[in-house]
Amino acid sequence: MNKMRLLASVLALGVGFTAVIDDAEAARRTSLAGNRLILDRTDTQIFPQLVLDYTNLLALDYGAAAGSGSGLGILGSETMAFGLGLYRGDVLDYNLFPHELGHPYLGGPDNLLGGAFPAPHTILDLMFGLDLGAGLLGVRLAFGNGGNSLTPADPDIGSSESSQTFVRTDLGFSLRGNFRLDMALHLIFNGASVTAGDPVFDGSVFELGLTARAFMPLAAGVDLGILGDVVFDTARVTNYGGLPSEDFDTTANSFGLLAGAGPVYTIDGVTTLAGYAVLGVLTTSGVPNTEADDNAYTEYSTSSIIIPGFHVAADIYLTEWLYFRSGMQYMFARNSRSDLVPPDGNTQQTTSRVSDFGWRAGLGLQLGNFALDGALQHGFLTAGPNFLGGQSPGLFSSVAASYRF
Repeated sequence: MNKMRLLASVLALGVGFTAVIDDAEAARRTSLAGNRLILDRTDTQIFPQLVLDYTNLLALDYGAAAGSGSGLGILGSETMAFGLGLYRGDVLDYNLFPHELGHPYLGGPDNLLGGAFPAPHTILDLMFGLDLGAGLLGVRLAFGNGGNSLTPADPDIGSSESSQTFVRTDLGFSLRGNFRLDMALHLIFNGASVTAGDPVFDGSVFELGLTARAFMPLAAGVDLGILGDVVFDTARVTNYGGLPSEDFDTTANSFGLLAGAGPVYTIDGVTTLAGYAVLGVLTTSGVPNTEADDNAYTEYSTSSIIIPGFHVAADIYLTEWLYFRSGMQYMFARNSRSDLVPPDGNTQQTTSRVSDFGWRAGLGLQLGNFALDGALQHGFLTAGPNFLGGQSPGLFSSVAASYRF
């Protein structure tokens, strides 16, 4: 293995911030531009206790390609339920690691392990929910592993191995009644190593986060929705005798906070309109080489602040079998970065102010216990289909099917 190239990959820090909604999400939530105040079965991935709200469900999400998408099966009763998630591809990507703080622009903390080690593929993802009477209790456990090894036929040549392991556990609790509260604490561990006879690299990421959502009744059919996220992330990668000759570590630590609130309107029990404003911040600091001398020692810190962001979405009932959905979001943000520059140790600082706007739309078909949801391609709405002279590559960017039994 080319250690120089591997080290360069590890040190290429920074998952770029983006406001593009991930099509790996279920098509209904994608159509709503990821609005978090409109309830959806994908909530079970954050709040595992909510499997009790979606019992006896089989759901299949078809991504934009054969290698993307997911499946979810939930069995149980009103008091106890079990869920099993099935994913094609990288469990890291599916779990939105690093954590996204509930807003796509904040992206996530730097992932020191990204791209340098084999992707950990899903082994299991289990969810459990229990009605305690006073509230709902939920637990989730996700586990993935990936790697490769080589044992040469020549006994004089040492074996080599690289691997990565991902573990995520969530503990959730919900209150029901006039005041509804969903919250969950998540813990993520991600470890990786490379050996070539002797250790070459090893790294680990530890993440702790808390997510909460509440609904307070204001009037008939009107609730105040409240959102909150907090996450802490720490990562370390150790290079053994690479560049320079002595061992050294690359480190990064991140902290993020997001809060939001806004009204939720429910019309005739079948149409939902929701809008909220958010404030958010993500800060990261790191050292590329902890053992560098004074003439080469560098460190950095970054911050992104959303001041503010807005999100509106509508799930509109058209007929007893057809829904139209759409969501939009806008945010204004301030980004800054500080770098300690050798050899004098002076600080260089850069700042920028940016804004971003995005929208999505989709359709939903409801035929009894069967539902088919599709997130429309942008070009299909704005340029029309090809057979009418338009330029759309297709009708849907993602499709999901589900059945309750």
